[in-house]
Amino acid sequence: MNTLELREWVVKNDIEKKTIKGFWNYYNNFLEEDSESFYSIYGKLDQKMICVNLSKVALTIVNWPDDYVNDCIIAYASIKYDDINIAEYKLVFNLKGEIVDDYLLPD
Repeated sequence: MNTLELREWVVKNDIEKKTIKGFWNYYNNFLEEDSESFYSIYGKLDQKMICVNLSKVALTIVNWPDDYVNDCIIAYASIKYDDINIAEYKLVFNLKGEIVDDYLLPD
């Protein structure tokens, strides 16, 4: 897959929308399931001040050179609070466009 094909794949699979929605699901679940840890990492945030933007998309070869099964595409979203980067959200897709995993990494 070249970069033009990757761009087409992103549009076809609505990756930007899925990534932003995925972040908000992650955020709400984190707050609901482990608010103490969330607050210790990020403090109390006004949700209206959080800005989520797709920042990059990468085709990733996993288990080089042996395993084609785990190759994936990772969508990265920058998470800003009051114009300050506070985290990066990663949403991992298989090549069919199905969500495989996600991560939130504090800056």
